[in-house]
Formats: sequence, C-alpha cells, structure tokens
Amino acid sequence: MRARSRLNLHAYLWGALGCAGSVVLTLAGTRMLGPQAGGQQLLGPGPVQWWFQTKLVSGTVGTEIIFYAGVAAVVIAWVGLGFELRRPDAVSMRTLVVIGALWCLPLALGPPLFSRDVYSYIAQGTLLHLGHNPYQVTPLTLGHLGQQHILNAVSHTWLRTTAPYGPLFLLVVGWLVAAAGYKLVLAVILVRLLAVLGVALLMAALPPLARRLGGDPRRAVWLIALSPLVLFQLVSPGHNDILMAGVMAVGIAVALRWPLLGIAICALAATIKVPAAAGAAFIAVAWAWQTQGSWNRARVLAQSAIVFAAVLAVVSLATGVGVSWISGGLFSTPGKVHLAITPATAPATPPRRCCVTLEWPSAVTPWPRSSPGSPSASPVCTRSGCSIGCGAPRSCAISGCCLSRRPFLARQPGPGTCAGVSYCSPHAPRARCG
Repeated sequence: MRARSRLNLHAYLWGALGCAGSVVLTLAGTRMLGPQAGGQQLLGPGPVQWWFQTKLVSGTVGTEIIFYAGVAAVVIAWVGLGFELRRPDAVSMRTLVVIGALWCLPLALGPPLFSRDVYSYIAQGTLLHLGHNPYQVTPLTLGHLGQQHILNAVSHTWLRTTAPYGPLFLLVVGWLVAAAGYKLVLAVILVRLLAVLGVALLMAALPPLARRLGGDPRRAVWLIALSPLVLFQLVSPGHNDILMAGVMAVGIAVALRWPLLGIAICALAATIKVPAAAGAAFIAVAWAWQTQGSWNRARVLAQSAIVFAAVLAVVSLATGVGVSWISGGLFSTPGKVHLAITPATAPATPPRRCCVTLEWPSAVTPWPRSSPGSPSASPVCTRSGCSIGCGAPRSCAISGCCLSRRPFLARQPGPGTCAGVSYCSPHAPRARCG
C-alpha cells in the first residue's frame, strides 16, 4: 500500500508541474493575442478585454518566453506521467481524472489561446438564437442586430462565411450566449465548458473500449484525454471537435452492447460536427459484416440508416433550420482556410519541403456475442500505410521512424504502429500512398 501511495505521489508531482505550466501560460496568454488581420503576434488587450489581466514581465520577448515555458512544462509533465504508467497499477484512474481536471481548469478560465474560432461559434449561435438562419446569413448580420461587440471579436476569415457546424451545437451555444446576457467573456467561458464536457466524455468512454481491445484503460486516457495537443488545440480555444469526439466515443462504447443506440448517439454527434457521421457508418458496417446472411445484413444496414436519418430529422426540426444546414456551404466553408497540417486542404496549400510517412494497424472493434445478430468477438485486422507529400518531394533525407513495436494500448505483442516525418529536398519525387 505504501509503495502504491508513493507511486501515486510521483504522479501527483508530475500533475503539479503540468498544472503550474497551465497556470503560467494562461496568465501570460492574457497579454498575448492570436494572429490578427496583419498576421502579427500582438501584446495588449486587443478586441476582447479579458476578465483578468496580468503582467508577469515587460516586453514582447519576455512574455513569449514565459508563455512557451508554460507550454513546455505541460508537455514535460505529460511525458513524465506516461513513464509512470509503465509500471503496472502505478497510477490509478482516479488520479488521472484529478490531474486532467487540474490541467484543464486554468485553460477553461483563461483567454482562448492558439485560435479565435470560439468567437465564430458565439456569433453563429447568437444568430440562431435571435431567429436568423446561420446557414443562410453570415456573422456580418450581427452588426444590424445590436451585437457589434461580438462581431468585432470574430476573425476576418469567418465574417462572410455561413456556419460549417451542426445545428444542435449552435442551438446550445445560442442558449449559453443568452444565459450569459450576451456578455462576450462570460459566453466564451460557458461555451468552453462544452469542450471540458467533451474531455470528460472521452475519459468515460475510453476505458471500456480499451478493455475490449485488450489495452490499458489508464494509458488510453493519458494518451488521448490528457494529451497537450488536446489541451492546447481543443480545450483552450474551445474547439467543438472535442465535444464531437467525446459524444462519438460514447456512441461507439454503447454500440458494443446496443448497436442501434450507438448509431443514434453518433448521429447526435454529427449534429455537432459532421465528421462524427463516420462513427455511425463504422458501427453499421462492422455490425453488418459480422451478421450472417445477405438478408440479415441488408436489414441491419437499413435499420442503421433509418435510425441515423431519424435523429438528423428530429434535430433539424427542433432547431428550426430544416435541411438548410446540409448544404454545400457546410463542406466548403472549412476549405477556406488552408493549412499544411490538414491534408484535406493540402491541394490549395503552398508547397512545403516535407513529406510524412504513416503506417498503422487498423482493426474492427470486437463486439459481444450476446445476440444472434451481433458480430462475433473476433477482431478483423488489416495493415495499411500512407506517405503524404507536400509539393513534389524527392531525395528524402530521413524516413519514417517506428514509434512502437506493438500497439501502444495493447498488453500483448502485435503489429507495429509507425509514424514519421521526412524532411526532403525541394526536388524530391511525388509521394505515394499504398
């Protein structure tokens, strides 16, 4: 018992370091704004005056050094916590939940960092709450509705675009903005609670999925829910992707026993953000694949499609937007921002001198044998890989490196999980996938 307590103490020390880093970068972040129209990193209050302001040091360079020192502290703490998990039963799940809460809390109360998308959420949710269809009008309409303070905070990129998000999400955001009395800072904090909810849902859904695959639930929670990437790119800026992922993960976990209910939950996640529809498709295909008989397979697919469509119809009618949200704008709006880290927008991204090599095992989630129509518990595994190039690379200096000789979450040996980045000369050959 003393040994277990001592190991938990080590985990809490790493947790304290990460919490300190989270606090530091939050305090420094009140003096730093994200990229503005001119593409500069500015100091000062900016278009949004946060509810607290701190001045740790004077000058741009000093503030940025402190800010990124906080980022480094969180990353180091996360890696150290991962090393503690190498020992069997070294860190309890309860400890991981407490540490996750400590890391999230400062980011949830501080200003949005790394992205200003949350202001776009608020603008579009406000439009819906005020009786306008955000899939037909743009945030510029807020200027005529007495909400100029919200409009001023929206990035110039999204001022003239319709909403690319699901109606359920915008409906909830509209409620939260109204509950905040249209006060922008309070609205940001309330909307960001949805991101924290997404992390909590992931923490609840990951353990049963990891156990079913023979993995370590604690390692799954550490790798995904406590990842600095999740904290910095999803929780702090309040991105709705984490809420979508949390609801979808719950749907997949529920589908292990009740496939149709899991599909309904994933459909609900798709009304937060459309990519969650892939979760419903995955459940339906895996369920049908393991069902005996062509007629039974057709029945399973038909039931899945009906449940999915019914959920979308109910949400569309309840929010008052009808089918207008399922339009070309829903898919074209995200493509207006081109980033090298998003392969979907790579064709419109200026050439980069890099190529990425990925190789991974993919497996169909095992299902219970409880009912005759349910899939068997034997996973169907395949192996695939892809090399993605930006521009026309050739002469790669470094090839992909293997991260693990076996699946990171699995207890038993298995195929490798590999990923790597190759820095290439500007005259390299075109990359291939296969």
